[in-house]
Amino acid sequence: MRLKFVRFPVSTPPSLWAVFLFSGLLLLTGFVYSLGLPGSFLFDDYPNLLQEPLIAIKDLGTSSLYDAIFSGGERFPGRGLARLSYALNYYFAGEAFEIEVFKLTNILIHLANGVLIYLLSLLLVRRWSLAGTAAMPANGSLAIYFPLLVAGLWLLHPIQLTSVLYVVQRMTSMAAFFVFAGLAVFVWGRGRFEAGHGWGLPLMLLGVAGGTILGALCKENAVLLPYLALLLECFFFSRAVLSSTRQRWLLAFYALTVALPTVLIVGVLLLKPDFLSEMYLIRDFTLYERLLTETRILFFYLGLIFIPDIRAFGLFHDDINISRGVLEPLATLWSVGAWALLLGLSVAGIRRQAMWAFGILWFVVGHGVESGILGLEIVHEHRNYVPTFGLLFAALYYLATWLERVSKSGRLLIPVLILMLGTLAFVTSSRANVWQNRQAMIEISLRNHPQSSRLHGVYAITNHHRGGEISVSFMHYQKAAYLDPASVITLIEMRKLLSLLQQSLPISASTSPNITNEKPPLSIFSTELSGDAEQLRLFSLGVDEEIESRLRSHGIQTSTLHALRNLQQCISKNGGPYCVALSGQAKDWFYLAIANQRLGRRGKAILLGGLAELYLVEHQPEQAIALFREAADVDPSQMQYVLELVSLYLKEDRLREADKMLRHIELDGGFSALRQSEVDTLKQRLAKALSTSS
Repeated sequence: MRLKFVRFPVSTPPSLWAVFLFSGLLLLTGFVYSLGLPGSFLFDDYPNLLQEPLIAIKDLGTSSLYDAIFSGGERFPGRGLARLSYALNYYFAGEAFEIEVFKLTNILIHLANGVLIYLLSLLLVRRWSLAGTAAMPANGSLAIYFPLLVAGLWLLHPIQLTSVLYVVQRMTSMAAFFVFAGLAVFVWGRGRFEAGHGWGLPLMLLGVAGGTILGALCKENAVLLPYLALLLECFFFSRAVLSSTRQRWLLAFYALTVALPTVLIVGVLLLKPDFLSEMYLIRDFTLYERLLTETRILFFYLGLIFIPDIRAFGLFHDDINISRGVLEPLATLWSVGAWALLLGLSVAGIRRQAMWAFGILWFVVGHGVESGILGLEIVHEHRNYVPTFGLLFAALYYLATWLERVSKSGRLLIPVLILMLGTLAFVTSSRANVWQNRQAMIEISLRNHPQSSRLHGVYAITNHHRGGEISVSFMHYQKAAYLDPASVITLIEMRKLLSLLQQSLPISASTSPNITNEKPPLSIFSTELSGDAEQLRLFSLGVDEEIESRLRSHGIQTSTLHALRNLQQCISKNGGPYCVALSGQAKDWFYLAIANQRLGRRGKAILLGGLAELYLVEHQPEQAIALFREAADVDPSQMQYVLELVSLYLKEDRLREADKMLRHIELDGGFSALRQSEVDTLKQRLAKALSTSS
């Protein structure tokens, strides 16, 4: 249906009843998510928060806050505002990582986003009414309550849960806050621009530019804000009512905010093709395969949004197969064709300003960064935090008008909407309740996603840390390694368990004369662990071979880097005889990974540094020095390798080289207060060594 445009006084207040009901929805949402306040930090929370020393600030001084903003390790802020919020949480929680404080902050941000959704929906509803029907009069009660219902459905939808209760995903919700705020300011300014009132164009620019910049300082997908603003322009505004002068100003605005950034982005990708190719070095899929797979994933997301079956949700969705071709699996062909048709119809629907087209295009554009060409992981629920809005807005639009039409008194509308809100609240509260307990969350997720390699691996680690049976952990590691033929982390964990069992055997058993060099058939993925010496030996040989094979034939994933470094740290810190016993294999694995042609620059530097640490354990400083030098050359942005090198020079009484390197570090400058403290400590050690030698 084509929309006709109406103007509303800015002073028109929403119904007090609507405000009262919306306040109730906010309270209900807060209660639902508060069920998940207890619990623990998870997975990506550790490297981004708990293991990042710059987040643990001791004061609110400028240097501490600056360091927190730049704690991502880059020379630009990156997601600095989100990291700053983590640091402030830590400080005001009594300099402690209190999970409830971090989660409560996430919930409050989600509620604030709900308020922005309400305001944005209110501004959009004021732009139109249905032509020739009283189903949704622009100044009627439905138009007043419609924004409330959109916000309520968005707030309570279970697909938003990981963006709220998974602490590290505050980056997503904070970026969304600035996106929705920017769009609300844009719509307000665009209305003033159309009406000929002052500050219209500056408000539009403030909303788009300000929201994009601040949002990108939380997460990069906020750069989609200008494109979302363009969609609002296409579906809720009309250029025909503008004078020719204002039309030219509007064209210049979109040339500046949409066309120019697009040209710059395309130019960067063309001039630096390695930017994309390097992202895929750590992936077991190509750009082509990713794009094919994402056509299926987008339909998977639509299923979660419109049919919120609690069994379909989960923290990991690596049980979804990669599309290796248009016909592999066959559903890829259907997905590609369906999206081509939907996008074609939606673009055609812009002219008629059809709300279904708005919902589809908003959803697709909202996924433009995280479900597009970048070499990210294939699927995550939190990616729907912003895209869900357009779909819910359009779906509720048609549902409300249809219910008004079939029930002239409107009596059906309220019960149906209450049922929808109640259902979403129930499903979300059920998920939130599970998030109180890490073990329960993992067990239920594994029950719903038995083909998830990552869930099997997580279950195995959790079971082992809780003192569960080693055979149970080993079995889940076997399943994890089988389900993901590119993963190395689960194999290394299997090897550590085997080493642990071998170390616990009596000496007589471990040196039994019955052990031969022949290797009978044994599947490392399916053979049940018995624990006798011969089987442990065969398992160890098989796992070692599989690790070496995967390090040669697959890209070095981020999880592989973590697994190798964790093993190195266990050996370096004498974490147990079972780790030390693997030092020989560890060095071989490091060398194989470093030789992998698909290893990126930063990953190579990390492995070189880890290998240097292994040589230090063996008291071979010259090899360690050479490796630290190479690591510093490969990734000069990371100062840690240079500092390790200086420390090693001092330990080996190579004072002249240590002095030269420290002078070079001070000339470069631009490092954090924590790094400055480390540099000062090294300078003091150098001064003491020089005075002693003289």
